[in-house]
Amino acid sequence: MPNPFDLRGPEFLIFYITFAIAVNLLLRRILRSMEQQGIPGRWSSDDPYKIAYLRSGASEAITVAIFSLVDRGLLKSVDTRIVAEPKAQGMVKRPIEQAVVNFFKKPHDVNDIFKDTSIDRINDDYLRQLTAEGLFADKEVVRSRSALITICLGLIIGVSVYKINIAISRGRYNIEFLILLTIIFAIWTASAWSKLRTGAGDAVMERQEKKYQSLKARASSLRPGGMTNETAYLAAVFGLAALPEGYFPFVKSLFPKAVDTAGGSYSYGGCGSAGSSGCGGGGCGGGGCGGCCSRAGCGGWCSRGSNAWVSEASAEPLSSSRLSGAKACGSKAWPWPSKFRGSTA
Repeated sequence: MPNPFDLRGPEFLIFYITFAIAVNLLLRRILRSMEQQGIPGRWSSDDPYKIAYLRSGASEAITVAIFSLVDRGLLKSVDTRIVAEPKAQGMVKRPIEQAVVNFFKKPHDVNDIFKDTSIDRINDDYLRQLTAEGLFADKEVVRSRSALITICLGLIIGVSVYKINIAISRGRYNIEFLILLTIIFAIWTASAWSKLRTGAGDAVMERQEKKYQSLKARASSLRPGGMTNETAYLAAVFGLAALPEGYFPFVKSLFPKAVDTAGGSYSYGGCGSAGSSGCGGGGCGGGGCGGCCSRAGCGGWCSRGSNAWVSEASAEPLSSSRLSGAKACGSKAWPWPSKFRGSTA
């Protein structure tokens, strides 16, 4: 095998690009393997906003909360302007929902909330929870990455510097492109230091995606009105682009970037099977929800027949005790399932 440092310019650049990519991929694989050792055996969350935070950070949790509140009729939107309904504050219990509703007591542009510091405390709570669960990196995790990342940086920079010295010694000074590649790959390598989600967090998120894959497959059957929490979980796990545009047109008006950056996968809703009707009117799949819950009311459950009272977290029919509680619709809060015991690790 020829000495790679004896390769001429273009050939060495191909070697260096291949080498640097291989180093980075191996680095991330090793780090993920190391950090997966602390993965929770049965990670559970009945909070879709926490899942959204795990997937894409604080802004995504706020985005999904706004979507859910608009869908349930607790916020009203016109283009990018949002205002809370007068009774909305008393109909939400989750801290992030309370903070969002409180912010939109007066009309604001949707983007204003991302500049507001009053919601930081709520996001900090999610950050602390996910860090304590080993899904986000703490100082100890960052320190544990240091040795391996330093070695990889040394390899990437060292190979480049050695080749540059050889080139200069031979009177060749066309080294600008190699220097540029070195900077690019060094930055890519160093970025593993500041990666917020750990290997355990990546594995948990992948399990969430696998768990809700069937929900994504039948996204076109989902209807607006907050009759179930399926749309919130769909948005939390896969992003707003997974929602059917035909039934949630306000999403594109409020969050065009969230839709556009998903590569145009924002689907158009069509006639589906399960859950195809909204509260107040029949959809493609059959009758309405019987008027039990209004858009701004308890909203979390909808009667669609004897076996159709379903918990979106478990995707199974509810027990008789939970069924009676859901049918009562006495609470003003959106009745998310109180516990979630899926095999999402």
